[in-house]
Amino acid sequence: MNNKVLKNMIYNFTGNMVTKVISFLVVAVTARVFGSAIFGEYNIALTEYSYFLMISVFGTSGYGLYLLAKENDHQEQQRIISEISTVKMIMGVIASIAVFIYVLLPSTHNCVWPYFLLLLFQSCEISWIFQALQDMRITAFASMIITPVNAILLILFFLLGVRNVYTLIFPNIISTLSLYLVYVVYLRKKYGLSISVKKVNIIKFLKNSFPYMASGIFAGINTNIDILIMGYVQDNSMVGYYSADYKIVNEFISICSIIFTPLFPMFVEKIANGDIKNLNSIIGKLRTVLMSFIIPCAIIGVIFGRNLLSLLYGREYENGYVAFAILLIYVVLLYYREIYGYALSAAGKQSLYLRIVSLSGMCNVILNLIFIPYYGIVAAAATTLLSELINLFGMKYYTEKNINLQIENYNLNKLIFLCVFTFGIAVLLKFSGIYYIFSIVIIGIGYIFLYCLAGVIDPDLINRLLKNN
Repeated sequence: MNNKVLKNMIYNFTGNMVTKVISFLVVAVTARVFGSAIFGEYNIALTEYSYFLMISVFGTSGYGLYLLAKENDHQEQQRIISEISTVKMIMGVIASIAVFIYVLLPSTHNCVWPYFLLLLFQSCEISWIFQALQDMRITAFASMIITPVNAILLILFFLLGVRNVYTLIFPNIISTLSLYLVYVVYLRKKYGLSISVKKVNIIKFLKNSFPYMASGIFAGINTNIDILIMGYVQDNSMVGYYSADYKIVNEFISICSIIFTPLFPMFVEKIANGDIKNLNSIIGKLRTVLMSFIIPCAIIGVIFGRNLLSLLYGREYENGYVAFAILLIYVVLLYYREIYGYALSAAGKQSLYLRIVSLSGMCNVILNLIFIPYYGIVAAAATTLLSELINLFGMKYYTEKNINLQIENYNLNKLIFLCVFTFGIAVLLKFSGIYYIFSIVIIGIGYIFLYCLAGVIDPDLINRLLKNN
């Protein structure tokens, strides 16, 4: 178990970081070459697809992960996989039909239609199986290969003269379908398991997986319903600015997911065995590690965000700076909140998770509908921040009440003092006239030096944390 956590953390981190770097470079170039209007249209299509995807998956992957993580018998594992696959196939067909009905409606964004291909084959998206089996190697290696494939296809489409929103959509679809194929072949060869159709009580399955699906929908509302609303009440350029902001924020969110994904089965095991004391200690150290990374990143982003947006996307995208600064504060809260969210899910308290995100999701929709027409992307970012505050307080309350999670305070006072000091230095450097790249390097080196000097984290903490010692 300990070695698996360590190996999965390494595989997951390495694979995803390489993938994220390549993907982000592609996004940055794409935003520059195609401009904010086409880039915004593409992100509207992605957002619309994400909601049809939630219908297709219907929370079955999350529910299947929960079941499979507790099962060691090979036949039972195959049964769970077959039943989940069958449900996902049926729901994929339903979601595909829904896409075509949607694009036929008046005044809709019809560029979402190609994504029906991914919905039809959604049952082959089986990364949840490898997560449950604590084998993140294939997902890491496959994504490292498929991401460059997507970039090559995008360049090929561009050279062939296809220079509209579909130049961005079809390479994404083709590379994703290739990824699914790699997953299915590996599952059969390595584990002797397969994607198959099985007679299943679909009503029972959908009932059990509904909290996972509903939680996903409301979580999606909190993160991207604003893009969907802006697609109808603002022009595509504004969506492009906001999407460019969110691409950076999503990289940070992905890093958080990279860290938690291999640890989730361990959370399930600790809670199932009633080992809450040890879990409190592990999460306390994990919280300090997470905050040690995201807070200084947010400080640099808030102070030098306008310069960074111009560097990455072009001067046009400086229009998204205020929203970007607000979203960076949001992502700090998300890192903190995810601790409680994963703990609730690991304890099987998905109904409580749903209760919280449904409340924040409804607030998000109402506030976005009221304020986006007047204040645009700033209102969208501020609403996202407010929704995350609701999530944080709600999940913290239910976690402490139902799991007795009392997280150990591990050097947080030292970290807070260091971050306040770093913020002050960043402000001084901002107005000193020093070139912003040099300022960021100075801040980074100074933070790391003072961090080690203050002893916020023991040198061997990361190793002990990964080994669950």
